Amino acid sequence: MSRIAKRLYRTSGRTTLQAVGELNQFLVADDEDNLRRVLTAQLQHDGYEVHCGADGEAVMKAMAEHHIDVLITDLRMPKLDGMQVLKMVSE
Repeated sequence: MSRIAKRLYRTSGRTTLQAVGELNQFLVADDEDNLRRVLTAQLQHDGYEVHCGADGEAVMKAMAEHHIDVLITDLRMPKLDGMQVLKMVSE
């Protein structure tokens, strides 16, 4: 089941909603197993394909192997922290 992402744009005092594409694949990055499992279960229940990583290196590997549309990351993780991951992904 695909979802359409929408962005709100505010120009000249007006707010416009624009579709920006389908979101199908999520990557949940957290070193806490329970939180990762809960987020994964909910996203899968909502119809998304979900990949997981328990540390920054696993996250970067998953990013290279899959077309990830949305990354949900913890900031404090082993090996690479969330901010390092975000910097590498945005480059």
